[in-house]
Amino acid sequence: MWQRGLQRKASLPLPPNLYTRHKSVLTPKNIENAMYKFFSLTPEERQNRAKVEEVMKQLDETGRKVVEIVFNGRQQLERQMVDDLRALVSHVRAQPFVDPSHVGATGFCMGGGLTFQLVTEEKLQAAVIFYGSNPKPIENVRNIECPVMGGLYAGEDMGINAGLPELVDAMVKSKKQFEMKIYKGGVSTLSSMRPGLLTTRRQLRTPGTGR
Repeated sequence: MWQRGLQRKASLPLPPNLYTRHKSVLTPKNIENAMYKFFSLTPEERQNRAKVEEVMKQLDETGRKVVEIVFNGRQQLERQMVDDLRALVSHVRAQPFVDPSHVGATGFCMGGGLTFQLVTEEKLQAAVIFYGSNPKPIENVRNIECPVMGGLYAGEDMGINAGLPELVDAMVKSKKQFEMKIYKGGVSTLSSMRPGLLTTRRQLRTPGTGR
């Protein structure tokens, strides 16, 4: 009896690889190498064209392609990814072993922003956002039809957090079920790639433990 009940309520996690349209360029290693260089700049320096060009000169041809796709072409890339996610949701719901009324989404960083965008365009049953950017346009939060844990933010992630007042205002005005938590002193994945923060973390490790 217990086993049959467990089978009826089993979940199906499905993490898609949204980079396959550029699989020869957007490999994990290529992205890491390019982003480490790019995020060695502070948010203010990233607005400085001379600083950005200086970093670009340090990248090889593949690294420059990564920056062109992920940063310069960010809007087009994210639009394609959201469309791919919508197609995935439709595919999942069509499977005979899936309850189409119990489909949710979650994402981290860029994936968090994609999840937030997705839940404004697809009728989901739950969404959890880990420090994702706001959906565009922000008014589209009125289309959300499920609870949103949106979400879990790092206190030192000033780039993402700058949009939170607008997000909270839009969610309240639209009377959406919304929960948010900001972790004081926390940094996001991208922020933690900055050399200064990496050095600080190494200094904080306990000698001889590797932690």
